[in-house]
Amino acid sequence: MKKLLLLGSLVLFCTLFLLSCKKNSVDEQYTETVPPLTPDLSTPVSAFVGGFITDENGNAMPDAIIKAGTITVTSNEYGYFKINNAAFVKDAGFVEVTKSGYFTGYRTFIPIAGKEHFIRLQLIPKTIIGNINAAPGGTVTTADGATVTLPANSVVIASSNVTYTGNVHVAVHWLDPSSQTTQQNMPGDLRGIDSNGHLNILTTYGMLAVELYSDADELLQILPGKKAVISFPIPASLSGTAPASIPLWYFNTSNGLWKEDGMATRSGNNYIGEVSHFTFWNCDVPNLLVNFTVQLVDLNLNPISNTAVRINITGSANSARTDYTDTSGTVSGM
Repeated sequence: MKKLLLLGSLVLFCTLFLLSCKKNSVDEQYTETVPPLTPDLSTPVSAFVGGFITDENGNAMPDAIIKAGTITVTSNEYGYFKINNAAFVKDAGFVEVTKSGYFTGYRTFIPIAGKEHFIRLQLIPKTIIGNINAAPGGTVTTADGATVTLPANSVVIASSNVTYTGNVHVAVHWLDPSSQTTQQNMPGDLRGIDSNGHLNILTTYGMLAVELYSDADELLQILPGKKAVISFPIPASLSGTAPASIPLWYFNTSNGLWKEDGMATRSGNNYIGEVSHFTFWNCDVPNLLVNFTVQLVDLNLNPISNTAVRINITGSANSARTDYTDTSGTVSGM
């Protein structure tokens, strides 16, 4: 193995297919994936996962509940956790993180049998930004300009599917696609299954976390057959590349991947779309996947672990992907 000294951040620039990537003096490989690719969500893999959970300001989050497969642990005073020999699936291992007052967080990765994956996840505060009377319906707007509109008589209690008629307390958070912070607190890993069942890498133009609550703090949902309207602001830095229409994707909490469901249409500097339920929603352009592996070592060929590696298309902040090296100094995935 050849030597490589990495000073500061490792930034890799690539085109869509990484055709222009040059070999560095570290062992690395990339393989173009021939579409369509169907994810393997059934083959079991036993692996380890550990990392740090923080709040919105990057402070340690103690007593967060982390679940991986059938194993549940709690983060310590430093926000650290570790889970040994958890059961994942081949193409999408993920952890679920809960903490009172925050939206549930998720981090997805490709598990390697017998190895430990390292993650960092920043939880998003769950803030009620406004109330809507369920009978006439109405709209709430975030300080960023995102909106959620409920039609009249369109809300049910999630646990019983019984129609709800009181005030709807709406918690909303917009995730800015041009901000690197979004990489730290978004759910999943920006891989999604399209309407044909194929796996894609996603270029995001904005995400919304939305939850509804009753006066009694019961979780609410949209009445089957009804649709709410959500609007995502488009940052000025992405306005020039934002398409006229874009697929909508929701985060599937059962497999840790995004799922294509509908379209959003651009209106000025916003994307507007209809949704039939509330969770995390995302406006994304799907792209082809590339399998990429790189190992980081020091001058003595010792692995550099738990270190962020970022890869992106030059000048396209919303195309970036970040992962952390494992105990062998390796990051590997799609």
